[in-house]
Amino acid sequence: MKPRILTLLLALALSSPPLQAAAGDTASTPAAPAMPAAPEGAAPTRVLPDPSAAIQADLARALDATTALIWLEAGQQKTLALSAPHNTREQSGTVIILHDQHTSADWPELVSTLRKGLPDKGWATLSLQLPDAPWLEPPARSITTKPDNTAVTEPASNTDTPSTAEASVTYSQKMAEITSAAFDQVQQNKGELVVLGVGTGAVWATAFVRAQEQSSKNLSLVLLDSRQPEHPQAPDLMTLLPELSSTVLDMYHGSTLQENAAANPRNRNNLAQRSELDNYHQSRLPLLPGDRKKRNQWVLSRVRGFMQTHILDAAEQNKEKKRKRRRVATPTEEFGPGGMPVNDGGIDIDMMDSPI
Repeated sequence: MKPRILTLLLALALSSPPLQAAAGDTASTPAAPAMPAAPEGAAPTRVLPDPSAAIQADLARALDATTALIWLEAGQQKTLALSAPHNTREQSGTVIILHDQHTSADWPELVSTLRKGLPDKGWATLSLQLPDAPWLEPPARSITTKPDNTAVTEPASNTDTPSTAEASVTYSQKMAEITSAAFDQVQQNKGELVVLGVGTGAVWATAFVRAQEQSSKNLSLVLLDSRQPEHPQAPDLMTLLPELSSTVLDMYHGSTLQENAAANPRNRNNLAQRSELDNYHQSRLPLLPGDRKKRNQWVLSRVRGFMQTHILDAAEQNKEKKRKRRRVATPTEEFGPGGMPVNDGGIDIDMMDSPI
């Protein structure tokens, strides 16, 4: 049987057309239309990926339908913001939340709990999706030749590549445009305006308050686990803090944040004392191991209580002081014993309350 099978296989091989002919037949079929050639001398078009836009799109798709999405027009870009209205009869104010680097506007650790929990106490929230810091380009190198024809590699001149200062302005301007767009979004809201920064977001929150505090009377800052970004283009927290005149609530967990001067709570407190920041208040949040959900709820309660004491109650006390200083109009013809006039048209309540 085996010789007969081999004979049949050999006959089939000899009767089939050669490979060269098959290839020729294939080449004779119509070819696919060629791509149009680029104009002579023109560089090919290259589309670079946009990680920030992809992250924002993914976050918008992942959120449930009850979350209000707002796309802020920030310069040449659009920035996603998650909005939540207050859930009480009266609105205490609005909190703009800036998250830590490499996280998101709805990050499970602290950010999501704060943006969803603060409305239950009268605070509307607006959580911004911030872009990550850009990668630093390595310095370009050029090759020069010594008199002995030895090639030497030297840094290229600054005219060919953007300088670090220009890159810093570009990144800072992008963040300023985002925070400014958020400020315009909540400008008409009632009550106090609070900017809350978590981690490295505390640095950008401080820069935002420093830029806007002259145009907004009811502006306060909340720092939560402040940390200086490692990127050299970020502003310095320790430089911004002494320049503030707004109320600053500095809250931190334990004593674990010691890697740099800005992250050390003792350094920030000492700086505030030297700079005579009367509205600076610091509070330690003890580390609570165990269930993350319970820990986040506990932090939410502490943040709300700190804001109630040093922002809402303080604002009410200031209003009460202004009412006490207000002069009360009285008849100018009123006279006391002996025919002496009591006042010249008004009396100060502070003087009335003082002992004789």
